[in-house]
Amino acid sequence: MNIHRKILLICIWMAAGMTAMAAENNSAVQVAATVGQPFSIKLQDDKNCGMIKPLDQINLLVNGMDTGLHPLGCDPSTEKLAFSIKKGDVTTTPANNAAWQAILGSPWQDIKSNFKRELHFTVTQPADTSEAQTLASGTLKLLIASLGFGLAGLFLVAAMWITLVRLGLESGMLRDAGTGKNLPDRTFSLGRVQMAWWFAIVMGAYIFLWAITKEIPTLSTQALLLMGISGVTGLASAGMDASRQTKLPVSKGRFFDDLLTDVDGVTLHRFQMLAITVILGLMFIIHVATTLTMPEFDATLLGLMGISGGTYIGFKVPENQTSDTNPPANVEEHKAGYTPEP
Repeated sequence: MNIHRKILLICIWMAAGMTAMAAENNSAVQVAATVGQPFSIKLQDDKNCGMIKPLDQINLLVNGMDTGLHPLGCDPSTEKLAFSIKKGDVTTTPANNAAWQAILGSPWQDIKSNFKRELHFTVTQPADTSEAQTLASGTLKLLIASLGFGLAGLFLVAAMWITLVRLGLESGMLRDAGTGKNLPDRTFSLGRVQMAWWFAIVMGAYIFLWAITKEIPTLSTQALLLMGISGVTGLASAGMDASRQTKLPVSKGRFFDDLLTDVDGVTLHRFQMLAITVILGLMFIIHVATTLTMPEFDATLLGLMGISGGTYIGFKVPENQTSDTNPPANVEEHKAGYTPEP
């Protein structure tokens, strides 16, 4: 009798172990996917395409968070749901921001794994009860970025920035308009440098997002406003200088001296505008690199940038009047002193 009991217990133990192993293997489904390309997820053995509800009611969860993505379709011959990881296919909300941060955020952390990331996924649909019904689950092995697109994006960004810097140094593109002056003698314009700064950052971020996500990014309203504010500031500054019809003094050859000084030396309004521009620009770059999204700056922060640009233009009026009526005796000693045209 004891032998029979032992045999029975051994059989029960083996059956339980095999059941546990089968359950583990069933839940350990691994799906390979690439950002921007379709991939398939097989339904659980007790589910089929005829049992699922409309596709817009099927949700893809990553690490327990709703991504806002819905399947593209269900193939009855394979019982697989088709998905695509494209952020442009969903409306970003505070509820799914955390999910997309887990999917695409901080891609540089995965350089050692060739930009591959493992995420737990669950596909659910509403059930007749209060709890959602699970259609599939497992591990998503996601390739965030491909080498070809990454190199193409890096080349385009580097080419644009290098060209912009070179033209800024070797041409009058970023310099104040001066009559009868050699190029090295012309001072750098704060308004034009700000325009170039925001153009390089916004377009560089646009190319970077395209290279990573493999889809055409959407420019945020704040990015357009930043370029617009810098454009208006640069246009007003250039128009004011052109209407004056005066000749600029010789530059000292130091970039930041040209940007920060006027006839009275270093000024607060110039420093304020330069500091706000640099700080917001660095925040923009860091946000894009870590979240793969264009930042949404607060309206008051954009207002601060607009105020600094308006203050800069306002202070150019007395600069111009001073330079026209009381030119300095030694123009070499002042950045923004002006002498009348001969």
